[in-house]
Amino acid sequence: MIAFVEIQPIYINAVFEILSEVSIELWGLSLNDLRSIDPLSDLNDPGNYYRSHGGVFMVILDDDHVVGMGGILGGDDGICELKRIFLRKEFRGRGLGKGLVMKLLGFAADHGCEKARLEVATPDIQSQAIGLYTHLGFTEIPCYRTGSCSYAMEKDLF
Repeated sequence: MIAFVEIQPIYINAVFEILSEVSIELWGLSLNDLRSIDPLSDLNDPGNYYRSHGGVFMVILDDDHVVGMGGILGGDDGICELKRIFLRKEFRGRGLGKGLVMKLLGFAADHGCEKARLEVATPDIQSQAIGLYTHLGFTEIPCYRTGSCSYAMEKDLF
């Protein structure tokens, strides 16, 4: 049975396993190599980190197995940010990513966010994700911070 739940400490290792799998698949980077680009500090204790920043971090469970993850950070300016939306390869194409994003956007809207943004580091490799976000009403915007972003999107929540 599939469930979308807020992160608990028992799921942290699985979050890093998924991130490692996706990092190798998409970018050919080990988790240690990825950390040299992005310290992943928000994932050391994602429940507390995201809550303390007005958001939530969730995992997708298939029975008791973590198969996906993602979070949303609140913003003082009414703009929230989707972060770390990743699914194990064998669980993609089943509507789980859409379900997770919808749960996160619902949380954001319920907590006063007017817009949601996201960044994609490698749009040529992550076209499936961009297709999902476009289907959900996100449109391309200029990158809103410096760093590894080469593609950004935004959606009005109201």
